[in-house]
Amino acid sequence: MNVNSPQAIRLALVITDLRMGGAEKTLTQLAVRLAERGFLPEVYSLGPKPDRRDALVKVLSESRIPVHYLGCTRWWQFCSAVNRLARLFREQRPQSVQAFLFHANVVGALAARRAKIPAVFLGLRVAEPVAWRWYVQRWLASQVQQFVCVSEAVASYARSVGGLPAHKLTVIPNGIDLETVDARSPADLRDLGIPSGRQVIVCVSRMDRQKGIDWLLGHAPALLQRLPGHELILLGEGPYFQAAQQKVKSSGFSDRVHLLGWRDDVLEIMKAAQLFVLPSRWEGMSNALLEAMSCQLPVVAMDVEGVREVVGPGSAEQVAPPGNADEFLARVVSLAESPRQARCLGQGNRRHVAENFSLQRVSDAYAGLYGTPDPQQ
Repeated sequence: MNVNSPQAIRLALVITDLRMGGAEKTLTQLAVRLAERGFLPEVYSLGPKPDRRDALVKVLSESRIPVHYLGCTRWWQFCSAVNRLARLFREQRPQSVQAFLFHANVVGALAARRAKIPAVFLGLRVAEPVAWRWYVQRWLASQVQQFVCVSEAVASYARSVGGLPAHKLTVIPNGIDLETVDARSPADLRDLGIPSGRQVIVCVSRMDRQKGIDWLLGHAPALLQRLPGHELILLGEGPYFQAAQQKVKSSGFSDRVHLLGWRDDVLEIMKAAQLFVLPSRWEGMSNALLEAMSCQLPVVAMDVEGVREVVGPGSAEQVAPPGNADEFLARVVSLAESPRQARCLGQGNRRHVAENFSLQRVSDAYAGLYGTPDPQQ
């Protein structure tokens, strides 16, 4: 496509940083898919280039999608970030700006206004119970074409709690790349310290309060006591990680709870596990949950935002009331002790994800927001 053609739709994608995470993965997958369709995306990271967890950077580089790093990590760099991003926008001259996550939403929207970008779309990825952030996004609403909500539940929250206008809310869920999932083979869990023949429950999550890891570890002794043949693996990093290590050491089950931190073989570990758990206090639409279901795992998840939309027809057996330890643990134990039911649910989970959360459907929806480039240009 001719870059100077008016039909070559230039798109700016703005994110807080490009370390591996759910929103970051969505942005990367979207950039690659839209580039294949004839769009001209460029990616803008408010933070510096990651020196680890940089798998997404490599994907963008392989697809020859330009990436710009502002190197901003502190609140006092806010004005600098807006000014620098506006200058970069003037150079790219995008027809549309799509931001993901709160900080990128604010900086991206203000920079777009300075650069006189005609169309601004902001991403709402989580039903976050932080009032002042919703106030800021209400203030930005007049210059925003659409707030892209990752689930119907987030859209409802944004309208009823966040106070955003209903006509400016659209829902585009996360998608999953099933070809990538299918290309991975199960990990050999013995390499991770799991004895041969043990059954595994896995949780993949950022280690912070939102994700409920503290809650899960608090109930892990009771769970593992009821399931003597099982191990618990937790994958992820975050501010709670060190506290989690101390909690595991004092739990009496430190030989059966495995805190593995961030890893790039999450899908392989999921494929070697028997069950996935999601103890989040609030959500938007969990990418980890989608990945687990695409690996044919049965799941047990708290009934928070986006979960029922993802789990679908299997919700009765796999979704527990928020914060209800008895119901959550009962579902985990029931599936762990019923391999035939667990296998059937896992197969149903895979079908549901394939039918409703393909990357093709997601990229079609985003392309519909921005317009369709002329493939002959």
